[in-house]
Amino acid sequence: MLELLAGLAMILTTAADDEAVVRKMIETKYAKENACDATYAEDYVTDDATEYLPNYLRAMPKEPESEIRDFEAFCAAGGKSLNEPDIQMIERIADDVILVTGIGSIEVTRPDGTLDYDGEYSFTNIFVKTVDGWRVRHLHVAPIIPDLPTVPARD
Repeated sequence: MLELLAGLAMILTTAADDEAVVRKMIETKYAKENACDATYAEDYVTDDATEYLPNYLRAMPKEPESEIRDFEAFCAAGGKSLNEPDIQMIERIADDVILVTGIGSIEVTRPDGTLDYDGEYSFTNIFVKTVDGWRVRHLHVAPIIPDLPTVPARD
């Protein structure tokens, strides 16, 4: 009986440890991105990860070289991105799969100082355990639409 309890405790501890690793990965990624560190996505996604943003679905092959150069140039010219995710849930849904959901806010300022984007979003990340550790296999981001004024119904 004690062996069974010890084994169960080890499984629960491992699950909690894995969830802490995933949380730290997310926090580190956004801290690097906000600091204009172009390595923010290294070791974060699988090679065959997919990303869904409001207007397209595409394969996301680990930050294409052109996107990294564009980000570096954007930052070097004085552009800023403040992306603040708020993790709402981290849940292990299989031995090698963790689901993360949350909301966040992002503010992007162009190099000339004008505001390019300021809004809130919801996100879902699916992490899978690989031989290299936890990696994002699927990322879904959607804008949170602000409440719009209602229009009275016509008779």
